[in-house]
This record gives sequence, C-alpha cells and structure tokens, in this order.
Amino acid sequence: MRTRPADTAPVAQKPSAASLDAVARLVGFPTVSTESNLALLQWVQGLLGELGIIGHLTHSDDGQKANLFATIHPGDGSVAPDKGGIVLSGHTDVVGVDPSHWTSDPFTATQRGTRLYGRGTADMKGFLGVVLALLPAIATTPRVEPVHLALSYDEEVGCKGVPRLIEDLARRGITPEVCLVGEPSSMRVITGHKGSRVFRCLVTGKEAHSSLATQGVNAVHVACRLVEFIRLEGLALAESETHVPGYAVPFSTIGTGAIAGGTAVNVIPGHCEFRFQIRHLPDTNPETVIARIRDFADGLLAEMRLVDPGCAIAFTDLGGVPALNEPPDSAWTRRVARAAGNDRPGIVDFGSEGGHFQRAGISTVICGPGDIANAHRPDEFIDLDQLTACERFLTRLLGLMPLEA
Repeated sequence: MRTRPADTAPVAQKPSAASLDAVARLVGFPTVSTESNLALLQWVQGLLGELGIIGHLTHSDDGQKANLFATIHPGDGSVAPDKGGIVLSGHTDVVGVDPSHWTSDPFTATQRGTRLYGRGTADMKGFLGVVLALLPAIATTPRVEPVHLALSYDEEVGCKGVPRLIEDLARRGITPEVCLVGEPSSMRVITGHKGSRVFRCLVTGKEAHSSLATQGVNAVHVACRLVEFIRLEGLALAESETHVPGYAVPFSTIGTGAIAGGTAVNVIPGHCEFRFQIRHLPDTNPETVIARIRDFADGLLAEMRLVDPGCAIAFTDLGGVPALNEPPDSAWTRRVARAAGNDRPGIVDFGSEGGHFQRAGISTVICGPGDIANAHRPDEFIDLDQLTACERFLTRLLGLMPLEA
C-alpha cells in the first residue's frame, strides 16, 4: 500500500451510526463484477427478514449472482403492494482493485477525517447503506404507496442484471410507478444521460502467401476500411446533430476501441476482429447509425466475394445501456427536486440502469450521494456530509422520521 495522503476536507456533519455501519458492512463484501454477490444479498435478506419483508431473487444463468427485489407496503391493506410505488434502485457490484495502489484495505471501510474510504463507498454502496439503515423506519411509517428495494448485479459490465429483474417484475404483475437510482450525483437531481451500444465485427477474408496477394482477401484491410467509415460517421454526427448543453461532449459519438488480426507479415490475414461503441444522445436512434455501417459492409462484402464466396462480415450486438430522458418538469422530477432541495435538474455523462427502468414505463431520475470523480479509482471515498445529505433527502422523500446520529 502507498503512503497515506493528508486529509484536508472541511468539517462535515456526521451521518447516523446506522448508515455508517450499513455502508461498512456492504464495503466488506468484495462484490467485484467478476465475483459472486450472493453473500451480500444473503445479509440483506436477513435484515429484511427481521422486519417481516421477503426479498425475491432472480439469478444469473450460472447461479453465482442475483438481483434482489423486495416490497415494503403500508401494511394496513389500503394499498396493493404490487401496484405503483417508489423503487429505490442500486447495483451491488463494484469495479476491480489493485491493493498496492491503496493506502488502506479496499474492502474495509476506513474513516479518515471527514471521508469514508473503501471500494464502492461512492459507487454506490453509500446510497445502499443509507437505504438499508432506513428500512426499519420505512417498514413502520404509514404511507399511501409501497416502497420497493431493487439491488442488481453486473451494472459495471453493461447493466446485465437489471433487465432480468425488470422482466421478472412484469411476469409477477408488479408495476412500480417511479424509480430513484442512487448513482453518485453529489445529491443533484439528474434527469438524463446518453445511451450506449457496443458491437463486435468479425471480418473473414481468405488467407494466402503475401507473394500471391491477388489470390487472397486481406481481412485487416477490409476491417480498416470499416473502421475509417465508422470514424467518418462520428464526424458526421458531430456536425449534423443539435448539440445538447450540459454534456462534456454535446453530441453522439462512435468509435473503435479494440482491433486484432493477422498472424505474420508474409501471410495475407484471413481474419480480423474489432469492437466499436456508439454513445448517443437520448433523441438519437442508434439503429439508424448501425444500419449505415451495415450497408457499407455489404458493399465491401460484395467486393470480397468476387475473390472468394466464403468471405464474410459478421456483426454481433454486445449490448448496451438505454439513454435516460426524464422530463425535467415531470411530477416525479419535481417531487425528488423538492426533497433534495434543488430545483435545477441536470444531466450526466456516465450511464446507469435508469434507462432500463424508464424504458419499462417507470418514471426515473438519478439522485445519490458521492462524486463520480471519486469512484473507479484507488482510495475511492465518499464525504461524510454526502451520506448525511442522503439521509435527509430520503426521509423527506419518503416522509420518515430522521435517523438518530
């Protein structure tokens, strides 16, 4: 571990002991996306069980990970627990760590000054810890709407878990009205972010000795022509789209991120694979961009098959994240903004699971503690006053009594 830097953050208002304990327990589960999250969910189910709440799991195909969904309803029978209500949503997975770059154990929540360090403190176990600390209050406070808890897996590697959770809700006839995603926004209300799609392209040419160039089809050359077309598509998007203020890059982008092909300089390569991504504005349909790329590929393939009919160009959709585009003047946005104490909803450059909930017909906004700039890095931390602000926000939003310090 490296030498600890001085902590110079200003004095913060301390959050409740219940929140600090819950965050620390969550950080103690090393739920890197490559690992299981079942131990964490078992602990959460124990907390729910103590309150008479049942958590429903939907597992990954290999059974090593799961989503958890639970409903806390008024309890007096006045409201159907499967109709309407607020979803409090967060992901359980975190990005990987190299402990040698940390000044303390990444999976032990460590308070230094006015900061709490540990993997996931900012993204987004800080939010989840506050929610879990509030569970007893949520379960015992009379209300006119149910509150739902949604914990997902594999958000950090493409939001793979939450679609399965949402599909399960539809099968079981559960229809929440609104959703709050607690991604780190420094407690700002966020109503939009770009969507993203990732594709793999495999070009199959024809191998030949480099001295017999006309008898082969160079897969690398074909792939490079496609990559250049994709680059030009990106330039066209930048020029043709209406730029949206608030994003660091105010237009849709597309680019190639990885490429591999060929075996030796004296062999015409028979295969080349590359991956590209489009990050699109909420109002841009990525399918129209992908269709143009496919059309260009079809023209290249016709040329290739004049040499060898066995040539191919295959695209594989590797998934992505839907854009979020909640109206800034919607009833849900206004309610969250009142509880958060700010009336200027914004947009962010990172993606979230919010687009999946919105696509399912659930009004969704983002608001959570922590700064995204402090996530995904060694010595990840959250300022304690952010946890305090989140406690106050959720107690106002849900009409709860404040937690004791």
